[in-house]
Amino acid sequence: MVFNSVVFLFCFLPLALLAYYLVPGRGKNVVLLVESLLFYCWTGVEYLPLIVCLIVFNYLWGLLTARTKAKLKGLLPAVAVLVNLAALVYFKYANFLIDTLNVGAVLPLGISYYIFKIISYEADVYTGKVEAEKDPIAFAAYVLFFPQLIVGPIIKYRDMAPQLHNYKNRCNTALMERGVELFLFGLAKKVILADSIGALWTDIISTGGVGLSNVSTPLAWLGIIAYSLQ
Repeated sequence: MVFNSVVFLFCFLPLALLAYYLVPGRGKNVVLLVESLLFYCWTGVEYLPLIVCLIVFNYLWGLLTARTKAKLKGLLPAVAVLVNLAALVYFKYANFLIDTLNVGAVLPLGISYYIFKIISYEADVYTGKVEAEKDPIAFAAYVLFFPQLIVGPIIKYRDMAPQLHNYKNRCNTALMERGVELFLFGLAKKVILADSIGALWTDIISTGGVGLSNVSTPLAWLGIIAYSLQ
């Protein structure tokens, strides 16, 4: 589900905002998590066990780090980072090799973004910039937060944690106006600028278009610029 699709703009997003607005207090994190799970599973549930296992592992890692004696804390970040990066490397490069053999593998949705979000959380907890999250719903909502799940950006946990724990003043008029403004500007840049500019690069690399073998040097540079702007 892409953000400029009819399904997202006229079905998913209005219902998600309505549910989020109506549910009070702590229930908003639950709603946000459910909506993010629905968004993640929209194209299939094949990789849902992977992200669930990573969320559970890293949530428990945070609690263990908060309770472990100082002499053992140096080992815990290394273990956590290795586990998360191992998942990323496996699914990135194993699928790359499979795809090279024309089997047609599909990467888990947003794996790069949520892995590095998790690692940023681990870094914040280890360095004492934030306390380990004790609420599993809030932690899962941070990892799966659907507006950032497939295209980023990677938001550090310490920047998002205060919002997840603000239970009284999440939906005031000023915040909603700012949200609408950000969404409309982002949508305009995506539809009007990025998609239009990116069409040139797509035409250059596609077999049904110009094709890389037929590209002149000036056109190749123009395509690179178009890709960068996109």
